[in-house]
Formats: sequence, structure tokens, C-alpha cells
Amino acid sequence: MVIFSNLQYKIFLCSEILFGLLFRTRDFDRAVNGAEVECQIASDNVAGARSLSVMENILQADGDIKGVFAHNDEMALGAVEAIASTGKDIKVVGFDATDDARKAVEDGTMAATVAQQPELMGKTAVETAISIMEGKSVEKSIPVEVTLIKK
Repeated sequence: MVIFSNLQYKIFLCSEILFGLLFRTRDFDRAVNGAEVECQIASDNVAGARSLSVMENILQADGDIKGVFAHNDEMALGAVEAIASTGKDIKVVGFDATDDARKAVEDGTMAATVAQQPELMGKTAVETAISIMEGKSVEKSIPVEVTLIKK
């Protein structure tokens, strides 16, 4: 979970033992590289009720939070629930575009969620595998477009 305060980034990473989240964390870190960054591990394997508790603690520790980027929608929805009890206007963005997150975006309780493109990911993976089998060189990293779901 990434927490934004004022013009300075305050990052609270909720690490998970999921390969994809490691890349989300790494790539987010690259995107904010050069900005003033304060980084703190909030908790391991934060999801659901645990993300609610972690976010409540973060809100008590820092009342000047402006936004949250969660590495998955389950964390984002926990943050939304914690924020709702404060009455503050804190923007929350999740990742995975689950049905619950899409509903929260439509209802206006979540600012956005990011949808991956599994069909395109699969197609790209197969095309890359064929290229490798044909002896062609391929890029070390092949990004696939994602879609921002917002109201």
C-alpha cells in the first residue's frame, strides 16, 4: 500500500509473497525515483480485514494522507473501509479490477482500479515463446498494456 502525503511521498509497502506484487513494488519505486520518499514496511501479507487494521493504524499515525495506491484491490478495499470511518477525502487506487473494486469505483468510494489484460498477456507470452524456440532474441522485459478503470 502506498500512502501519499502533501507533495512528499510516504510509502507504506505491504509486501506479499506473490511474484507480480514484487514487480508492482519495484516499478512503483522506479516511477517515484528522485522524489523525496519515506518508506516503511506496514505489514506482510496484508489483505482484507488485516488491510483495514493496517490502514487504521496508518491513519492514526499520519493524519495528512492524500492518497493510497494498493498493490491489489483487496488491500484497497480494506483501506477504503478504514478511511470511510474518518470522513476524510483520501483517494484510493487498487489493482486487479475485481468485481468489488469496480463497484466501489462506480459508487465513488474508490478513485480507480487497474485492470490487467490476461488475453493480451497470454498472447504475448505465446508469441514470445515461439520467438525463443525459433532462436530469435527477445526483450528482457515485455510490458503489456493495462487499463485504468475510473468513474
